[in-house]
Amino acid sequence: MRGGLKAAARKVFQAEWQRCKGHFYGNMLVHVGKRSQAEVSKAMKAVFMQRGEKSAKAKAADVIPMC
Repeated sequence: MRGGLKAAARKVFQAEWQRCKGHFYGNMLVHVGKRSQAEVSKAMKAVFMQRGEKSAKAKAADVIPMC
């Protein structure tokens, strides 16, 4: 079932499969030290708050070195 759903997302939205934000945050934060998790989580949320792809990619570039 998921394979068909992924194919449909690629066809309709021209995008790859993406997990929900909650799972994405959790998967990312396991790679960050406990002391830094709140700061990195806040920065990741700032990426998702961006209105456009260009600004989101620029904000993500700021976050990546933190991880």
